[in-house]
Amino acid sequence: MIGWECHIQVKNLSSSEVDNTEDDINDVAALEETYFFGDSDFESCALDNSGNGPLSINVYDAKNNLVLEIQGYEVSHYSEKDELASKEWDVDIDINPEYSKHYKNALCLEKHYRGSVFSFDIKTEELPKKEDFCLAYLCISTPKGDIDLVGGLIFRSEMLVGELESGFHKGTYMTLFTSGGECLEIGG
Repeated sequence: MIGWECHIQVKNLSSSEVDNTEDDINDVAALEETYFFGDSDFESCALDNSGNGPLSINVYDAKNNLVLEIQGYEVSHYSEKDELASKEWDVDIDINPEYSKHYKNALCLEKHYRGSVFSFDIKTEELPKKEDFCLAYLCISTPKGDIDLVGGLIFRSEMLVGELESGFHKGTYMTLFTSGGECLEIGG
């Protein structure tokens, strides 16, 4: 599965930590070192599912020949399959301090990569078809809007576990969402 990767880390901050953060508001590296190295309240590496970037699934046989190519918009959500509709594979994370029980002030670090690849091994005797694949979603709710990501790839009713190879770094962004309703963009 190939697409734009979004690596997100979120840290809940106290009011005093917010005050300290505002002192370094233009230093992303300093804030990342202070709040994210080895410790965050939420972290995920996932591919963009918003439609803003290309998402595709390429299936290769054991001899590395391409046997199937699927565009992201052609892959259905697992709930559209009757046998999977009752599953609860989607994940919703709310980091909006106004609505979240877990975040008083949320410091959100996003790193974006172009051309990242999740690789999966599939063992099957039958040639896979487009209908054999479906997606689970990961939605991160922020005061600026939702971040829609791929939460998982499902093949014939089984959630696959893959390995990520990040592509080319496109940007690093940090935002502080405060309990007072502020959305402070942190620049480098």
